[in-house]
Amino acid sequence: ILEVSAVDGDSMPNAQVSYELGESDTPDAFFINSLTGAITTAGSIDFEQNAVFEFTILALDSGSPQLTGTTTVRIAVENLNDNPPTFTQSTYQASVSEVAIPGTSVRFVVATDEDMDPITYDIVEGIGSENFEINSDGLITLNSVSIDIAEVQYELNVSASDGVFTRHATVIIEVEDQNDNSPVFTQDVYTASVTENPQPGVFITQVNATDEDRGSNAEVTYSSSLEAFVIDPQSGVISTVGGMIDREQ
Repeated sequence: ILEVSAVDGDSMPNAQVSYELGESDTPDAFFINSLTGAITTAGSIDFEQNAVFEFTILALDSGSPQLTGTTTVRIAVENLNDNPPTFTQSTYQASVSEVAIPGTSVRFVVATDEDMDPITYDIVEGIGSENFEINSDGLITLNSVSIDIAEVQYELNVSASDGVFTRHATVIIEVEDQNDNSPVFTQDVYTASVTENPQPGVFITQVNATDEDRGSNAEVTYSSSLEAFVIDPQSGVISTVGGMIDREQ
């Protein structure tokens, strides 16, 4: 790494100088040749643990009594890209509305690097991944140009790279259903017949409607304003109330 040198104004043999390492917080990190003053590494050096080493060197003459000189050595450790980026989670969960507009924020993913190297994020693959973008801060958004949210869930493979190492994480995005579809009857017109003055509860017909939304938004209930008939709100079955139907009226 470097070589230190000390001179002694005495004559030989008193002027013969030897070198030693003084006190240090990391005594096993370096070695000094006692004759030449050459300092070399004695163990592993990690920038993330010690960016700077500072210690004392002793120069000892060969006289009696033995006299000592000191100097301070400061060694700055050069950082190498020897650590990969690491995501804070292996799997991230997120949700987005099915009616969200282009550019809507979805969620952040975060990766750290012990070397403090800049990290580049990317969406590597995933069905429907063209609907999403990720910026330099790890923010996932809906594509700012155009989107086609047709799935109920998306699973993206995102990467973080420091230029040498690349690591991956999974982002699962649930699409939140919005109640943006009206129920539609399976028929435009239903026809049925009934005798006049029927008993209560006589089956007339059953209507059916469907809704393209999901979950509770797709649950359809039925109602009617007719006094002579009643409709089951869940099944759509229409039946008579009884005694209220007169053909002449």
